[in-house]
Amino acid sequence: MKPAYRVQAGHKKGYGVEHDRGLWLTVLKFSFREFIYGGHLQSLGAAAIASLSGLVMGRPVSPDVFWAVYFIFYPLYLYNRYVELEKDTLTNPERSKHFNQYVQIMPVVMWAVVCAVILWVIYYSNYRAMLFSLSLLALGLLYTTRFKSYTKKIFLFKDVYVAGFFAVLVYFPMVYQDWALPDRLFVKIHGLATFIFLKAFFMQVFLDIKDIQSDKRENLRTVPVLLGRDRALRLLLVVDMAVTTFFPFLFFYLFDDMMPLKLFLPLSLPLLGVSFYLAHKKNYAGYVWRSAEFFIWLPMVLVLSVML
Repeated sequence: MKPAYRVQAGHKKGYGVEHDRGLWLTVLKFSFREFIYGGHLQSLGAAAIASLSGLVMGRPVSPDVFWAVYFIFYPLYLYNRYVELEKDTLTNPERSKHFNQYVQIMPVVMWAVVCAVILWVIYYSNYRAMLFSLSLLALGLLYTTRFKSYTKKIFLFKDVYVAGFFAVLVYFPMVYQDWALPDRLFVKIHGLATFIFLKAFFMQVFLDIKDIQSDKRENLRTVPVLLGRDRALRLLLVVDMAVTTFFPFLFFYLFDDMMPLKLFLPLSLPLLGVSFYLAHKKNYAGYVWRSAEFFIWLPMVLVLSVML
Protein backbone atom coordinates (compact mmCIF):
# COMPACT_ATOMS: atom_id res chain seq x y z
CA MET A 1 0.00 0.00 0.00
CA LYS A 2 2.81 2.43 0.77
CA PRO A 3 4.52 2.23 -2.67
CA ALA A 4 1.17 2.71 -4.35
CA TYR A 5 0.52 5.73 -2.20
CA ARG A 6 3.90 7.24 -3.16
CA VAL A 7 3.21 6.80 -6.88
CA GLN A 8 -0.18 8.42 -6.54
CA ALA A 9 1.24 11.35 -4.60
CA GLY A 10 3.99 11.82 -7.19
CA HIS A 11 1.39 11.80 -9.92
CA LYS A 12 -0.60 14.50 -8.14
CA LYS A 13 2.55 16.56 -7.63
CA GLY A 14 3.44 16.30 -11.31
CA TYR A 15 -0.09 17.25 -12.26
CA GLY A 16 0.12 20.32 -10.01
CA VAL A 17 3.37 21.46 -11.64
CA GLU A 18 1.91 21.03 -15.13
CA HIS A 19 -1.25 22.87 -14.08
CA ASP A 20 0.75 25.80 -12.67
CA ARG A 21 2.90 25.92 -15.78
CA GLY A 22 -0.18 25.99 -17.98
CA LEU A 23 -1.72 28.72 -15.84
CA TRP A 24 1.39 30.89 -16.08
CA LEU A 25 1.57 30.34 -19.82
CA THR A 26 -2.05 31.46 -20.16
CA VAL A 27 -1.36 34.58 -18.09
CA LEU A 28 1.72 35.41 -20.16
CA LYS A 29 -0.17 34.99 -23.44
CA PHE A 30 -3.00 37.18 -22.20
CA SER A 31 -0.56 39.85 -20.96
CA PHE A 32 1.30 39.90 -24.26
CA ARG A 33 -1.91 40.24 -26.29
CA GLU A 34 -3.17 42.90 -23.91
CA PHE A 35 0.04 44.88 -24.35
CA ILE A 36 -0.17 44.65 -28.16
CA TYR A 37 -3.93 45.08 -28.63
CA GLY A 38 -4.93 47.13 -25.58
CA GLY A 39 -3.30 50.42 -26.51
CA HIS A 40 -0.44 50.13 -23.98
CA LEU A 41 2.17 50.12 -26.72
CA GLN A 42 0.81 53.35 -28.26
CA SER A 43 0.28 54.98 -24.84
CA LEU A 44 3.90 54.37 -23.88
CA GLY A 45 4.86 55.78 -27.27
CA ALA A 46 2.89 58.93 -26.47
CA ALA A 47 4.76 59.21 -23.17
CA ALA A 48 8.03 58.83 -25.09
CA ILE A 49 7.10 61.90 -27.19
CA ALA A 50 6.61 63.99 -24.04
CA SER A 51 9.98 62.76 -22.72
CA LEU A 52 11.65 63.61 -26.04
CA SER A 53 10.29 67.14 -25.75
CA GLY A 54 12.07 67.47 -22.42
CA LEU A 55 15.32 66.33 -24.03
CA VAL A 56 15.01 68.97 -26.73
CA MET A 57 14.51 71.62 -24.05
CA GLY A 58 17.47 70.29 -22.11
CA ARG A 59 15.33 69.69 -19.04
CA PRO A 60 14.42 66.31 -17.53
CA VAL A 61 10.78 65.28 -17.61
CA SER A 62 9.58 64.05 -14.23
CA PRO A 63 8.15 60.51 -13.98
CA ASP A 64 4.69 61.85 -13.11
CA VAL A 65 4.58 63.64 -16.50
CA PHE A 66 5.47 60.39 -18.25
CA TRP A 67 2.76 58.41 -16.48
CA ALA A 68 0.19 61.20 -16.80
CA VAL A 69 0.52 61.03 -20.60
CA TYR A 70 0.33 57.23 -20.52
CA PHE A 71 -2.85 57.21 -18.43
CA ILE A 72 -4.45 59.92 -20.55
CA PHE A 73 -3.97 57.90 -23.73
CA TYR A 74 -4.74 54.42 -22.39
CA PRO A 75 -8.48 54.97 -21.71
CA LEU A 76 -8.84 56.61 -25.13
CA TYR A 77 -7.59 53.48 -26.86
CA LEU A 78 -9.65 51.26 -24.56
CA TYR A 79 -12.79 53.24 -25.35
CA ASN A 80 -12.11 53.00 -29.07
CA ARG A 81 -11.67 49.23 -28.83
CA TYR A 82 -14.89 48.93 -26.82
CA VAL A 83 -17.08 51.00 -29.15
CA GLU A 84 -15.71 49.46 -32.34
CA LEU A 85 -15.49 45.88 -31.05
CA GLU A 86 -18.22 44.51 -33.32
CA LYS A 87 -16.82 46.23 -36.41
CA ASP A 88 -13.28 45.09 -35.60
CA THR A 89 -14.44 41.48 -35.66
CA LEU A 90 -14.25 41.68 -39.46
CA THR A 91 -10.87 43.41 -39.78
CA ASN A 92 -9.11 42.44 -36.50
CA PRO A 93 -10.62 39.13 -35.36
CA GLU A 94 -7.71 38.24 -33.06
CA ARG A 95 -7.92 41.59 -31.30
CA SER A 96 -11.69 41.31 -30.93
CA LYS A 97 -11.33 37.79 -29.53
CA HIS A 98 -8.96 39.13 -26.88
CA PHE A 99 -11.28 41.95 -25.78
CA ASN A 100 -14.31 39.67 -25.66
CA GLN A 101 -12.67 38.02 -22.67
CA TYR A 102 -13.33 41.09 -20.51
CA VAL A 103 -15.69 43.25 -22.53
CA GLN A 104 -18.13 43.52 -19.60
CA ILE A 105 -15.65 45.38 -17.40
CA MET A 106 -14.01 47.55 -20.09
CA PRO A 107 -16.21 50.63 -19.29
CA VAL A 108 -15.44 50.26 -15.58
CA VAL A 109 -11.69 50.08 -16.23
CA MET A 110 -11.83 53.04 -18.61
CA TRP A 111 -13.71 55.39 -16.28
CA ALA A 112 -11.63 54.31 -13.29
CA VAL A 113 -8.46 55.29 -15.17
CA VAL A 114 -10.01 58.59 -16.32
CA CYS A 115 -10.92 59.52 -12.73
CA ALA A 116 -7.50 58.44 -11.49
CA VAL A 117 -5.59 60.53 -14.04
CA ILE A 118 -7.68 63.61 -13.25
CA LEU A 119 -6.90 63.23 -9.54
CA TRP A 120 -3.24 62.57 -10.45
CA VAL A 121 -2.94 65.82 -12.41
CA ILE A 122 -4.76 67.83 -9.74
CA TYR A 123 -2.41 66.52 -7.06
CA TYR A 124 0.90 66.77 -8.95
CA SER A 125 0.43 69.76 -11.22
CA ASN A 126 -1.56 72.97 -11.80
CA TYR A 127 -4.95 74.02 -13.12
CA ARG A 128 -3.58 74.66 -16.63
CA ALA A 129 -2.27 71.11 -16.80
CA MET A 130 -5.65 69.89 -15.56
CA LEU A 131 -7.46 71.80 -18.34
CA PHE A 132 -4.95 70.51 -20.89
CA SER A 133 -5.45 66.93 -19.69
CA LEU A 134 -9.25 67.22 -19.61
CA SER A 135 -9.22 68.65 -23.14
CA LEU A 136 -7.12 65.74 -24.38
CA LEU A 137 -9.43 63.24 -22.69
CA ALA A 138 -12.60 64.87 -24.03
CA LEU A 139 -11.34 65.30 -27.58
CA GLY A 140 -9.92 61.79 -27.56
CA LEU A 141 -13.20 60.22 -26.45
CA LEU A 142 -15.18 62.29 -28.96
CA TYR A 143 -12.94 61.11 -31.78
CA THR A 144 -14.45 57.62 -31.70
CA THR A 145 -18.09 58.64 -31.38
CA ARG A 146 -18.20 61.85 -33.43
CA PHE A 147 -15.10 63.27 -35.13
CA LYS A 148 -14.02 60.11 -36.95
CA SER A 149 -17.21 60.18 -39.02
CA TYR A 150 -16.29 63.64 -40.35
CA THR A 151 -13.91 61.80 -42.69
CA LYS A 152 -16.98 60.94 -44.76
CA LYS A 153 -17.07 64.59 -45.83
CA ILE A 154 -13.52 65.84 -45.19
CA PHE A 155 -10.68 63.94 -46.86
CA LEU A 156 -8.09 62.63 -44.36
CA PHE A 157 -9.82 64.31 -41.41
CA LYS A 158 -9.29 61.48 -38.95
CA ASP A 159 -5.61 61.13 -39.86
CA VAL A 160 -4.96 64.85 -39.41
CA TYR A 161 -6.96 64.82 -36.15
CA VAL A 162 -4.97 61.97 -34.61
CA ALA A 163 -1.65 63.38 -35.84
CA GLY A 164 -2.43 66.72 -34.22
CA PHE A 165 -3.28 64.88 -31.02
CA PHE A 166 0.21 63.38 -30.88
CA ALA A 167 1.91 66.63 -31.90
CA VAL A 168 0.48 68.65 -28.97
CA LEU A 169 2.21 66.24 -26.58
CA VAL A 170 5.41 68.13 -27.34
CA TYR A 171 3.96 71.01 -25.32
CA PHE A 172 2.53 68.91 -22.49
CA PRO A 173 5.66 68.92 -20.27
CA MET A 174 5.86 72.72 -20.50
CA VAL A 175 2.28 73.09 -19.32
CA TYR A 176 2.47 70.33 -16.72
CA GLN A 177 5.76 71.48 -15.16
CA ASP A 178 5.07 75.18 -15.72
CA TRP A 179 8.06 75.79 -17.97
CA ALA A 180 8.46 78.94 -20.05
CA LEU A 181 9.60 78.51 -23.66
CA PRO A 182 12.81 80.50 -24.20
CA ASP A 183 13.25 82.19 -27.58
CA ARG A 184 16.33 80.10 -28.31
CA LEU A 185 14.19 76.94 -28.15
CA PHE A 186 11.36 78.25 -30.32
CA VAL A 187 12.57 76.61 -33.54
CA LYS A 188 13.51 73.37 -31.78
CA ILE A 189 10.17 72.80 -30.06
CA HIS A 190 7.92 73.82 -32.95
CA GLY A 191 10.15 71.88 -35.33
CA LEU A 192 9.81 68.79 -33.17
CA ALA A 193 6.02 69.22 -33.03
CA THR A 194 5.94 69.45 -36.84
CA PHE A 195 8.05 66.32 -37.16
CA ILE A 196 5.83 64.39 -34.72
CA PHE A 197 2.75 65.54 -36.63
CA LEU A 198 4.14 64.25 -39.94
CA LYS A 199 5.27 60.93 -38.44
CA ALA A 200 1.91 60.38 -36.73
CA PHE A 201 0.05 61.37 -39.91
CA PHE A 202 1.95 58.87 -42.05
CA MET A 203 1.44 56.24 -39.36
CA GLN A 204 -2.33 56.74 -39.38
CA VAL A 205 -2.50 56.61 -43.18
CA PHE A 206 -0.46 53.40 -43.07
CA LEU A 207 -2.82 51.87 -40.49
CA ASP A 208 -5.78 52.84 -42.68
CA ILE A 209 -4.58 50.24 -45.17
CA LYS A 210 -5.60 47.37 -42.91
CA ASP A 211 -9.05 48.96 -42.49
CA ILE A 212 -9.63 49.65 -46.17
CA GLN A 213 -12.66 47.35 -46.45
CA SER A 214 -14.45 48.67 -43.34
CA ASP A 215 -13.61 52.27 -44.32
CA LYS A 216 -15.16 51.68 -47.74
CA ARG A 217 -18.33 50.39 -46.12
CA GLU A 218 -18.47 53.50 -43.90
CA ASN A 219 -17.65 55.81 -46.85
CA LEU A 220 -14.60 57.22 -45.08
CA ARG A 221 -12.36 59.22 -47.40
CA THR A 222 -8.87 57.89 -46.71
CA VAL A 223 -5.77 57.55 -48.91
CA PRO A 224 -6.04 53.74 -49.25
CA VAL A 225 -9.73 54.02 -50.19
CA LEU A 226 -8.89 56.65 -52.81
CA LEU A 227 -5.68 55.17 -54.26
CA GLY A 228 -5.99 51.50 -53.45
CA ARG A 229 -3.83 49.38 -51.17
CA ASP A 230 -0.69 48.93 -53.31
CA ARG A 231 -0.46 52.50 -54.58
CA ALA A 232 -0.98 53.88 -51.08
CA LEU A 233 1.84 51.65 -49.77
CA ARG A 234 4.25 52.81 -52.49
CA LEU A 235 3.44 56.48 -51.89
CA LEU A 236 3.88 56.15 -48.14
CA LEU A 237 7.16 54.28 -48.52
CA VAL A 238 8.69 57.19 -50.41
CA VAL A 239 7.41 60.13 -48.33
CA ASP A 240 7.76 58.46 -44.92
CA MET A 241 11.31 57.32 -45.56
CA ALA A 242 12.25 60.76 -46.87
CA VAL A 243 10.80 62.63 -43.89
CA THR A 244 12.30 60.20 -41.36
CA THR A 245 15.74 60.51 -42.95
CA PHE A 246 16.04 64.21 -43.72
CA PHE A 247 13.58 66.20 -41.60
CA PRO A 248 15.48 65.91 -38.28
CA PHE A 249 18.56 67.38 -39.95
CA LEU A 250 16.55 70.23 -41.45
CA PHE A 251 15.26 71.57 -38.15
CA PHE A 252 18.24 70.62 -35.99
CA TYR A 253 21.11 71.55 -38.29
CA LEU A 254 21.70 74.90 -36.56
CA PHE A 255 22.11 73.31 -33.14
CA ASP A 256 25.32 71.37 -32.45
CA ASP A 257 23.99 70.16 -29.11
CA MET A 258 21.24 68.21 -30.93
CA MET A 259 23.62 65.79 -32.66
CA PRO A 260 22.46 62.73 -30.62
CA LEU A 261 18.86 63.38 -31.69
CA LYS A 262 19.93 63.84 -35.31
CA LEU A 263 21.37 60.35 -35.20
CA PHE A 264 18.61 58.80 -33.12
CA LEU A 265 15.49 59.80 -35.05
CA PRO A 266 16.49 58.19 -38.40
CA LEU A 267 17.02 54.90 -36.53
CA SER A 268 13.31 54.37 -37.18
CA LEU A 269 14.20 53.45 -40.78
CA PRO A 270 14.71 49.71 -40.12
CA LEU A 271 11.33 49.59 -38.37
CA LEU A 272 9.69 51.28 -41.35
CA GLY A 273 11.33 48.83 -43.72
CA VAL A 274 10.06 45.82 -41.77
CA SER A 275 6.56 47.32 -41.48
CA PHE A 276 6.24 48.06 -45.19
CA TYR A 277 7.61 44.64 -46.16
CA LEU A 278 5.18 42.76 -43.90
CA ALA A 279 2.23 44.93 -44.97
CA HIS A 280 3.12 44.28 -48.61
CA LYS A 281 2.97 40.55 -47.80
CA LYS A 282 -0.42 41.15 -46.13
CA ASN A 283 0.97 40.18 -42.76
CA TYR A 284 -0.90 41.91 -39.91
CA ALA A 285 2.32 42.09 -37.87
CA GLY A 286 3.44 44.89 -40.19
CA TYR A 287 0.72 47.15 -38.81
CA VAL A 288 1.63 46.26 -35.23
CA TRP A 289 5.27 47.18 -35.89
CA ARG A 290 4.26 50.43 -37.57
CA SER A 291 2.05 51.47 -34.66
CA ALA A 292 4.99 50.78 -32.32
CA GLU A 293 7.34 53.41 -33.78
CA PHE A 294 6.99 55.95 -30.97
CA PHE A 295 7.30 53.11 -28.45
CA ILE A 296 10.55 52.01 -30.12
CA TRP A 297 11.85 55.52 -29.43
CA LEU A 298 11.36 55.02 -25.68
CA PRO A 299 14.57 53.10 -24.82
CA MET A 300 16.59 55.51 -26.98
CA VAL A 301 14.98 58.46 -25.18
CA LEU A 302 15.94 56.93 -21.84
CA VAL A 303 19.54 56.43 -22.99
CA LEU A 304 19.74 59.99 -24.29
CA SER A 305 18.36 61.26 -20.98
CA VAL A 306 21.55 59.97 -19.38
CA MET A 307 23.84 61.16 -22.17
CA LEU A 308 22.57 64.75 -22.52
